[in-house]
Amino acid sequence: MRKIKNLLVICLTVLALGILASCGACKHETGSWAANAEEHWKTCGLCNEQVEKAAHTFGEFEVIAQPAVGIEGTKVRKCADCNYVDRQTVPAIVVNTGVAEGDFAVYAKVPADWTSVNCYYFGEDKNALENTVSWPGAEMTCVNAEENIWGFVVPAGTGYVIFNNGTVQTADLLFATELNYYILKDGSDGKFIADYDLYTPAGDQPELNKYPSEIAEEETYSVYVKLPETWTAPNAYWWGGKGSQGWPGNALINVEGNVWTFDLTTVASGLIFNCDGLGQTADITSMNGLHAGNAYIVNDDLTFQAANYENGEFKSIEVKVDVPTDCYVKGGMNGWSAVAEYQFVYDAATDTATITIDIEADVEFKVTVGPEWSIEFNAGTATYSADEFADASGNIKCVAAGKYTFTITDVTKDSRALTIEAAK
Repeated sequence: MRKIKNLLVICLTVLALGILASCGACKHETGSWAANAEEHWKTCGLCNEQVEKAAHTFGEFEVIAQPAVGIEGTKVRKCADCNYVDRQTVPAIVVNTGVAEGDFAVYAKVPADWTSVNCYYFGEDKNALENTVSWPGAEMTCVNAEENIWGFVVPAGTGYVIFNNGTVQTADLLFATELNYYILKDGSDGKFIADYDLYTPAGDQPELNKYPSEIAEEETYSVYVKLPETWTAPNAYWWGGKGSQGWPGNALINVEGNVWTFDLTTVASGLIFNCDGLGQTADITSMNGLHAGNAYIVNDDLTFQAANYENGEFKSIEVKVDVPTDCYVKGGMNGWSAVAEYQFVYDAATDTATITIDIEADVEFKVTVGPEWSIEFNAGTATYSADEFADASGNIKCVAAGKYTFTITDVTKDSRALTIEAAK
């Protein structure tokens, strides 16, 4: 029995030595590379040993997503041996904003279809500066026709700039104290936003237009308005001339009861009454009522009439309304501009406007009637299938790409309505 046990021990020992000997001489069979952030290796499929282990051999970083203001970018580099990709973030662009301490040249890269560009500038509190010109601002100078880059010199105290072509504009852009280049891109509510960068002018750059040294004093006149009785702290927001302070505008002065007053510049080109939490009127100019008299009547449903105010009484004025019939789809597909390709066909006999167009998925847009943005249909005022379109912060967003027919009924009436349906 003891001999058998000894023989068994000997056999097991020999077997173990044989296995160890065979592993020591393993002819590794390996597959693809494995890696971590520091090194790479291959694993033997026979003995499970890691072989060819070494540190990565990286090339240069390549930026695959440029950083923007407040948005990180991405850069990558690849190992020449195992193709491992090292992905790292690029810090977001930090823009120092404030006010111009002196004359400051600003540049804007604008959409290709802008053939003239204006710069409207105002202070950090959104009040007009001594040298602020009437809307739409001062004409800029084209410094690079191929890239459509324009320049202008703003005065000390500038805290915001707006670039526009007289029809389409940017939002109120904060003035950058160290960067001078505003690269326009699609925004929301029909207004462009911008990336900030540094622009180095060419040696042969033309002399830039500059803010005027003196601005003629604007004339003002007293305006009276009869508002809904629920409006206890109303404001008037206007533009044109030096405009009012930033939205929601200037607080009105109470005369008595629901009668209020304020001083309006004679060169104002738009006017809106509003009250926090209780709504706002449309632009008074939409019914040609601006400057028609010295007063307005705003009804509970936010409709309004031009009027004259004398001896404590309001007397409505009959205003001839020139109702526009030019309708457009404006959005990401056309730079939020009035483009012929996206203009409705108006039928005066039926007072209806229609257009059939292809729309890609994720494109945002609005529909407008009249010059600029006089009347607009957004996600809250248009009728469409929820499977095909959605609300995107007030814009209408296409969910399912396709061909769609837009129909506006009662174009020249207050009952106008927009529907969007799949083309038949």
